[in-house]
Amino acid sequence: MKIIAHENIFIRSLRPSRAEADIWFIHGFGESGLSFREAFDSPLAKNFRLFAPDFPGFGVSPFQSRRGSLRGSTRLLGELIDQFSKGRPILLVAHSLGGIVGTWTVQERPKQVRAYISIEGNLTRSDTFFSGLAAKAKSAGKFYHFFKGQILAKAKGHEELERYFASLRFADPRALIAWGRSGVEATGLDRSGEEFAGLTCRKIYFWGEESMAHRSREFLRDKDIDHRCFKKCGHWPMIEKPKECYEAISEWLVRPRSLSE
Repeated sequence: MKIIAHENIFIRSLRPSRAEADIWFIHGFGESGLSFREAFDSPLAKNFRLFAPDFPGFGVSPFQSRRGSLRGSTRLLGELIDQFSKGRPILLVAHSLGGIVGTWTVQERPKQVRAYISIEGNLTRSDTFFSGLAAKAKSAGKFYHFFKGQILAKAKGHEELERYFASLRFADPRALIAWGRSGVEATGLDRSGEEFAGLTCRKIYFWGEESMAHRSREFLRDKDIDHRCFKKCGHWPMIEKPKECYEAISEWLVRPRSLSE
């Protein structure tokens, strides 16, 4: 793994010389590229160039007010893609609220993005639990301390929540509020789900049976969206079951057609 710093954006990367396409990972609310740490030791690392940025105000990247919302983060991702993946096939893997950034990026780059995997991305209002709390907060500082305490209290013995807390410690309260408010608005009742369902690129939705809201499960069924359920797993399949998750991503990406098509 190599670290790239580009315009105050911290990016974990791995660039094998003969990679056929680039995978960009999009983290969720309060998280960072640390969410996808296991990807760099997975089968993906042999066949693809990998990029996992910390969006502004998360992880190591400082907050930038003009890029603080989901729309701002989407524009930033486009700039990063142009900088490091210009003219190359792109694959997206997004988690949770970052799924909206993933969907918008596909909409803006329909020819370049060849495949998209949303891991528990926002489909309906039921998926706005954490972001919804941030959207209602009147004080960014007070919300941050409250939310951090809530996660810490639940994290003991749960690696996925311990990892989440580790990233949350570095999150800027302003980024949490900006992502929360823009995330709730973008999700709507099922607006983000409708946008995901309407994408014409090859796509799939990964979810954990212990965490996904009933309303969002119904949405997947009603829209007949290709999906995969990870048994005995919660909101973070890539952390809770990394081997199974990344093998599933790798197998899905190489079938049934070439990425160069």
